[in-house]
Formats: sequence, C-alpha cells, structure tokens
Amino acid sequence: MAWAVGFVSGYRVLPNWIAYPLGIYEQSRNIPFIASGFGYLSTICMGALAISLGFKQSLWEDLRGTYYFLLHRPISRRKIFATKIAVGISAILAIYAIAILVHGWWGATPATHGGPFEWSMSLVAWRYVLVFPLLYLGAFLSGLRPALWYGTRFAPLLAAILWSVFIANVPFWSVAVVMAIVGYGFTLAGIIYFATERDF
Repeated sequence: MAWAVGFVSGYRVLPNWIAYPLGIYEQSRNIPFIASGFGYLSTICMGALAISLGFKQSLWEDLRGTYYFLLHRPISRRKIFATKIAVGISAILAIYAIAILVHGWWGATPATHGGPFEWSMSLVAWRYVLVFPLLYLGAFLSGLRPALWYGTRFAPLLAAILWSVFIANVPFWSVAVVMAIVGYGFTLAGIIYFATERDF
C-alpha cells in the first residue's frame, strides 16, 4: 500500500520488505550511507550470509558425506577447494555490491530524502568489502577443521570476527588493506593445510 501511495504522490519509494533491509526509508531525513542505517543493517546481514555460506560450503559437505564423492574426482583437492572459495567470495561480494548500488541509486534519486548525496559517500560502505571475505574464510576454516565443537572448532571464526572489527575501525585505508591481506593469508594457509592433509 505504501508503495502505491508513494508513486501516486510523486515519490519513488520501494516496498517496505525491500527497503528496510537496504536501509532505505520513505522520505527519510537521514543522509545516505552515513546516517541512513545502511551500514549497520548491511554489515549484520552480509556478515551472517558470509558466515553461513562458509559453513555451508565446508561443514555441510562433511555432515552430508559429500566429500567422499567430491574429493575422489580426477581433480586435485586444491583446485576443488579453490573453486569453492572463489565462488563463495564472488557471490558475497556481488550481493553486497548490488546492495550498495541500489542504496546509492535511492540516494541519488530526487525527492527520496532530505539530505545531500554524492557517490563518494559510498566509500564508507565499500570499506566492508575487506571484511566479508575474511568472515567467510574464517567460517570455512572452522567448518573444515576436525576439532571438537566446544572449544577449538570455532576459534578461526572468532579470530576472523575480531580481526574484522579491527579492520573496520582502522582510520586509514592502506592499513586496513594490509590487515585484511594478513588475515586472508592466515586463514587461507589453514584452509590449504586441512584441505590437503585431512583424511576425509
């Protein structure tokens, strides 16, 4: 109903079930990307998606016994796990990029909010591109490790979450990029080790 009323009254708005997860509110007085709620909502939603996808591509395969079929194909283990990781990270980044572009489109559309908008404001949101792959890799490594559930099983994911908080709050982009690369390196090294050495 609000969607139809918005178009009739001349405002370009989205249905609430689409608008709220993207941080878009009808006639919001908030500034897009800075004070619109997009950063908080997108971080929570995409972080949860990255973690769940990491577990889905590692632990789920183990619980269902799919590794017995998958790892006995005529292809190396490294290529199998590299393909899984590439697809997972690409999917997460593509979904997040679409969310940023939709929110930016809303911010650039006249009569949708009472604040100014420049595309450079989206740099705040683009910074989280460094964080989501680390959360995904931490969950993937936690699902891949043959450890007990209580204790060390979730240690890589917990470390990835803490490191992601540091990356998100570092004031300089260059430092954040270096920290992200270090985090990627450690988690990928762990994934490669367990992917090649573990007896599935």
